[in-house]
Amino acid sequence: MILILGLLWAGAAASGDRLVVVEATVPGGAVSDVRVRSAVGGMPDVEASALVQERLPPVTGTVLAEPLIDADRLLREGREAYLDGRFDEAVTQLAQARELLKRAVDSLDEERRAAETLFKAYMYLAFTLRARGGDSVPQATEVMNDALRTFPSIEPSVAEFGPENVKFYRQARSQLEQGPKARVRVHTTGGQATVYLNGRLVGVSPLDLKQVYVGRYLVHARQGDQPTRVHAIEIRPGDNEFSLDLSFDHVLQSERALRLSYGSIAARADQHV
Repeated sequence: MILILGLLWAGAAASGDRLVVVEATVPGGAVSDVRVRSAVGGMPDVEASALVQERLPPVTGTVLAEPLIDADRLLREGREAYLDGRFDEAVTQLAQARELLKRAVDSLDEERRAAETLFKAYMYLAFTLRARGGDSVPQATEVMNDALRTFPSIEPSVAEFGPENVKFYRQARSQLEQGPKARVRVHTTGGQATVYLNGRLVGVSPLDLKQVYVGRYLVHARQGDQPTRVHAIEIRPGDNEFSLDLSFDHVLQSERALRLSYGSIAARADQHV
């Protein structure tokens, strides 16, 4: 059984914002026993309960699709659309593949395959945006810069992507190489954890990375099979230190809605305060 404590924003009221605190249990993957714990901002409990029923209908347990399978499919379809000149369709599918892998890679067992798929998703998305031209060219450069930050030591092959695309990659890399670099230290509370930058495994905490490209990244850590939150960080020139509180990340879930998810009632009683 998992106990979930969630926050549901109910919109502005005359007396200020209205916030509803909701608690539910999830036995066997199905949400049940949804209760309103409190309502902030002058909302009556009856109105709060009706809002909860509207926003949080009963949910049955579902089996999540393997992220890598979905990403592989999106990558294949996006590549075909790119080669056929259907650039808008390609951009949509390739962007979905990239985001899926960046945020779900901690659930994958096949790390090497996941990294290969993620790299190709970056490449095809950047090359598609460049081929579309116009206002998409600066976006293509930014996607390529993200790819270089994520995979600084991998170069696309001419055989697969073509000489013009590889030339575009090398130009972007040359510009990043001329810019400042950073040193990044990552610490995790509660023991060692594997650390990911933009969905790529970069090492085990405490982590010390040198000669890192500056810019925006997504970072998260993984301890065993327990998922943690994805943090958006800005790496600046010079020294950067980041500390991840895994005990908090293990219970704080931010997908779809902000909520706290505990493994048991006893764990909630111990950690909630």
